[in-house]
Amino acid sequence: MLLYGFFIFLIVAAFLVLQDWRRGIFFMILIAAIQDPVRKMIPGTPGYLTLSIMPVWFSMIFKAMPFLSGYRNEFKLNFPQLTSIVKIFILSIIPAALISASYGPGSWQITIIGLIFYSSLFFGVLFGYMFTARGDEILQRVLIFYCLLTAFMLIGTPLEYWGRFHYLKVLGTSAFDALWIRHMEHGMVKLISGFYRSPDIMGWHSVTMTMLSLLLALQSKGKERYFWIGLAGWGVVGVMLCGRRKMMYMLPIYGFVLSWLLWRVQSNRFQFKKMFVVILLGIFAGYGIYGIVGSSTDVENYYFKGTGDDPFERFKQQGLNALMVTYQQSGFWGEGLGTATQGIHHLNVARPRTWQEGGLSKVLVELGVPGFLGFVLVFAILIKSIWTMIAVKLDKNSPYFVFWGGLFAVLCGNAVAFVVSGQIFGDPFITIFISFISGVILSPARTVGQTAEKEYKAAPSQGGSMKRTIRSRV
Repeated sequence: MLLYGFFIFLIVAAFLVLQDWRRGIFFMILIAAIQDPVRKMIPGTPGYLTLSIMPVWFSMIFKAMPFLSGYRNEFKLNFPQLTSIVKIFILSIIPAALISASYGPGSWQITIIGLIFYSSLFFGVLFGYMFTARGDEILQRVLIFYCLLTAFMLIGTPLEYWGRFHYLKVLGTSAFDALWIRHMEHGMVKLISGFYRSPDIMGWHSVTMTMLSLLLALQSKGKERYFWIGLAGWGVVGVMLCGRRKMMYMLPIYGFVLSWLLWRVQSNRFQFKKMFVVILLGIFAGYGIYGIVGSSTDVENYYFKGTGDDPFERFKQQGLNALMVTYQQSGFWGEGLGTATQGIHHLNVARPRTWQEGGLSKVLVELGVPGFLGFVLVFAILIKSIWTMIAVKLDKNSPYFVFWGGLFAVLCGNAVAFVVSGQIFGDPFITIFISFISGVILSPARTVGQTAEKEYKAAPSQGGSMKRTIRSRV
């Protein structure tokens, strides 16, 4: 009954998105929050529910299709180098697609999943670029909705930590017959997932909510600012209890990038001091709430006293070393598109077994050297384009500078985490959300596409010929 009810909800959500594609972002955030508790309560915990956002995602693409070409052409005019590199990347993955489709009956499904994954990256950037055509206020509503909903979902984190309601399948990973433990030299740490399906997922949502809450605090005043600081502290508790270092390391990267932008690029000492105070208060809030939830010496040692793997050594192992071993094992052309994508183990088809954990080595094993080089070039040009937008084209005295800079800092934190472990980015929502943020940062360059969209919406009252004229013009 629960499964059928959830399916009906997805159908209704997809239908509502057909009325306004921007609703899709809100629905995807909601679905990403509730899909794991729903999955845990269904016998067999069907893995395909991790793809629950896809009906809404496809509805967004279908609804936006009439004026998508206008924005794509405008994007090409504003970012010609990035557009050209994307075309080269598409050509570079053709061999990988042919390889994964040739393993045997049904292996084409792996190819399709891989194509959906990589195409979602580019659609996510384009939708982010288009999203604020109605004004920046709608983006702020998205971030507020995400932070408030995630804060509510994180209630499950201390409940599992305390051992309360342990008989409920929605808490922890008992529904999957799994227990996450991290062994150390002088003890062990239990990794907490709360309402989410794994500590990685919970940790990512916690750290993302923390970074976005700090960003909202910088944009707020008075009591509202303290509310967002407190919410950021609540997120820090989730980061601490998830037991995943890569999530914790995203916070200092976020702080460093935002500090550097405000100090070196904007040169606004007041904004820098405000940012410093907000982050410091967020840390104190996190420490205080963590103390109330219940501090753990093992958890603190795990993060702060060097027990376990050295972070720089791990970065090296999952980066360059993993790339070298992957090339030695899989060769120049790799194993094929989609073969390292999360969830394909649920497909009963012939496929190679992959072991790669780092994001770059996952790309290499899937796409081979040509696709890997294309992927790296796309990412490098994307970062260059974002940097040019922030450091050169944006008004550095505008209060929105901090907002765009903060989103860039979120992106940088995720980029470093991707190198260490690409598993978390196999989640469709996380992939789309991060690419969406990338497109949002590029959106200040938008000039023409938004006009095309408004004219297209007005066209039905003026007849079908007007609709065709607008579509052809943009």
